[in-house]
Parts: sequence; structure tokens; C-alpha cells
Amino acid sequence: MSSTYLMRLSGLASIVSGALLIIAAIAAQFPESGGVAYYIFFRLTFFAAHVFIFFALMGIYLRQHEQAGWLGLTGFVLAIIANALFTTTLGLRAFLNLTNAFVVIGPRLLPLSLLLLAIATTRTRILPAWAAWLIFLGPLLNLVVAVFGQNRQAFDAIVNIIGAGIAPALLAAGLIWMGIELRSKPRLNIVADRRKE
Repeated sequence: MSSTYLMRLSGLASIVSGALLIIAAIAAQFPESGGVAYYIFFRLTFFAAHVFIFFALMGIYLRQHEQAGWLGLTGFVLAIIANALFTTTLGLRAFLNLTNAFVVIGPRLLPLSLLLLAIATTRTRILPAWAAWLIFLGPLLNLVVAVFGQNRQAFDAIVNIIGAGIAPALLAAGLIWMGIELRSKPRLNIVADRRKE
């Protein structure tokens, strides 16, 4: 499999994950509308989006791996681990009673790992830095809402709009932007990318 084909597939996965996150964010704004069918649809859509994020992260890292250095590698590895924990939590939470330690690690590690990846992406100047920062801001905003919005019934509507609407929309925008970039420029042409600044 050529690197160009792999980049295009990764770009497509990034776009699909962004689109699924937008669908999940819209569905999250109407929780009372469907009962069990709604819950299953919402969970499966969110789960599928995070499965596609695995492939998006691989393309984002592979496109800039030579210039990203240890910071990019660390961010990538931590992002894969955090997304695996988060995706496993999404998939199993509906069926199993998971311990709190398992549930909280993924969502707390994801913003840190994406911060490292965003810094590496900004430094390499190969992929759009703003797209990387949007990918970081979505999970960060979700973490802030989860930490500070707990047990505050007065803010339930705001927490739902930000945590289940705005945060996934930011992540989705960054993923779609990054996916378009990976599909339109799949070759590892470093010199041309650096001159583009």
C-alpha cells in the first residue's frame, strides 16, 4: 500500500469521524426524543466516530512524522492510548458497570495528548496548525465542562450545550479540515510545504 493511498484513506477517516461527531452532537441536543432507540443511536454514532479517529490520528502523525520528533511521537502514542480508553468506555459503558478510574483516564489523557500533537503540528508547518488546535480544543472544553459542571443542576442545559454540542463540533471541524488537507496533499513533499508558510 503506497503512502499516498494511506494518506487519502486516513483523510477520508478523518472527514467521516468529523461528520459522525456532528450527527452525534445534534442528536445530543434532543435527549428526550427517542428513549432506548435514541440512546443506542447516539452511543453507536459517537463510538463509530472515535473508531475512525484512530485512522485519522495515524494519518496526521504519518504525514509529519519526520519533522514532528519526540514531541509528535509522544502526542501520537498518548492520543492513541487515550482514544482507545475513551472508545472502549463508550462501547462498554452501556453494557457494563465500569469503575470510575477506567472511565476518567481516557477523557483526561486525550486533551494532554492532543496538546502535544497540536504543538508538534504547529512546529512542523506541514498540516494546518489551526485544525490541530481545534482538534485539541474540543476534548479540552469537554474536560473542563465535565470537571466544573459536575453536580450543578442549575447549569445542566449549558453543560449539555457546551459538552455535547460545542466541544464535539470543534473537534469535528478540526478533523474535517485535517481530513481535507490529508486528501488534497497526501504526498510527503516537505520542501514545498515549508515554502508555503
